Amino acid sequence: MGKQQQQLSPRHARSSSISAIFPCVCMLLGVLVIMFQAGPLSLMWTDNLRSSGLPIFGINTSYAEIASEGGNTDDNRFGWSAFTRNPGPAVLEIEAPPCTCFLRVSSFLGLDAVFPGKELANCSCPENTTMSLQSSAAGCDQQQAAPPCPPAAQPQKPIIRYEEPWYAKGRSWHMPARFPRCTMDACFNYSRCDSGQELLIFAYNVPAQPSKFFAKLNETRHYTDNPEKACLFLVFLDTPGLYRSNIHPRELPYWHGGLNHVLITFGDKWRNKAPIPESVGYASAMATVMHETLYRPGFDVSIPLPAKRHFSNLRHLGPFQRKYLMTFRGLRYLENDGTLRSSSDFRGMHNGADIVVVTSCRHVGNGRVRKENATIDEECKRDEAIHKSYKFDDLMNSTFGLAPAGRQPSSYRFAEILSAGGVPVLVVDNYVKPFETLIQWHRCALQFPSSEMHRIVKTIRAMKPAEVKRRQRYCLHVYERWFSSDEALLQASIASQKTRFMGAFPSWEPPLID
Repeated sequence: MGKQQQQLSPRHARSSSISAIFPCVCMLLGVLVIMFQAGPLSLMWTDNLRSSGLPIFGINTSYAEIASEGGNTDDNRFGWSAFTRNPGPAVLEIEAPPCTCFLRVSSFLGLDAVFPGKELANCSCPENTTMSLQSSAAGCDQQQAAPPCPPAAQPQKPIIRYEEPWYAKGRSWHMPARFPRCTMDACFNYSRCDSGQELLIFAYNVPAQPSKFFAKLNETRHYTDNPEKACLFLVFLDTPGLYRSNIHPRELPYWHGGLNHVLITFGDKWRNKAPIPESVGYASAMATVMHETLYRPGFDVSIPLPAKRHFSNLRHLGPFQRKYLMTFRGLRYLENDGTLRSSSDFRGMHNGADIVVVTSCRHVGNGRVRKENATIDEECKRDEAIHKSYKFDDLMNSTFGLAPAGRQPSSYRFAEILSAGGVPVLVVDNYVKPFETLIQWHRCALQFPSSEMHRIVKTIRAMKPAEVKRRQRYCLHVYERWFSSDEALLQASIASQKTRFMGAFPSWEPPLID
């Protein structure tokens, strides 16, 4: 230790004028650590820090000024809109000649939220003099390779830059993450679940009542009408006739920043039904449209669109006892999401023999394109004639069933193919398959990116019969256990919630499929 101090002493001697700032950095980082470790109980710490003029890196800039600099609005009921409108981490850049200092902070979850992760303070100075301070339970490490940056000669305003979460620009169904980053250890109150041996669930009747396969939730052993006993609170967002709910989650009586709440939607697109991102808080999502770039593993749950029809009369047929090898009959979309069904790779799989892929352009959204483009209109008319020559029920008698994305990644066809004893072939990008913590989908379905549709036919023709039989057997097991009825879908949804606890409550262990 002495030798190290001797080596550092010349540098410290040259920078003695700046060493006084070190305790300030430590104090800031120590407060951040306390806030992070305290969880929801640290709300008073958060508010006190925001209202104070605590300097950052010795710069005369308070958190309130940072919020203002970030474009805070008058309506600040949800916290700092500068952060919550941008889900990625924020990098606060402060000029402190001769150095530039940075503070990397995670997005805020709302007015009653705290830092969800450890923060990193970093200053870069001339002559390759760099210092990095990482918050820890013990505070700052006193043995640093370089001193912190000096305070600026004049108070400086921070420059706020946002790191946009990655997504594939220009690809269908790709978008940046919109939810605050959360995990069960940081955004869940386990103490609410101590009152019983079962996972007790309370469901609000606003903005919408439980719907689809949740309609009979109150008949299960998991339901409680006493919110004081509830471990989970379900919020159904599919208000009839509305794209966005007119009931904001903050108005729910047991909201508490979203702790232990699950926001549920069966909507075509999450953004059509969900509340604004900055209102999500600590709540998790359970939705039929769950994107991989948006999904928070172990915290959110993807659920399926329930089958509109079930084809139980076909389940007894083996994979090579069926009329067709692979089929699809459905709508074609001419613009926006879902145009993969219009591609030559998709429609070109049709051979009129063992592979039937037929589409219809009779969707209300296609009218303008057909009117403006005579070539496409003629093509649609030819497709329509072929489409009419095949019956949907007949095409379900197929070893493989195509389930291409349409206006959304998920499809009703997925569950319908399972009901018929077929092997689903998904054509989709950026999609979290339903009940992924319960089901080993790689043992059942095939999945191809939209850019790789040309591989589908040669892949299924090359598959060994034993492999196809194994897949069909597991698919049938999945269907019968989790998809065969509204009751099965409800139990699968509850079991998916149980798996989030990772065995923390042994009596709640869900029945998994072998």
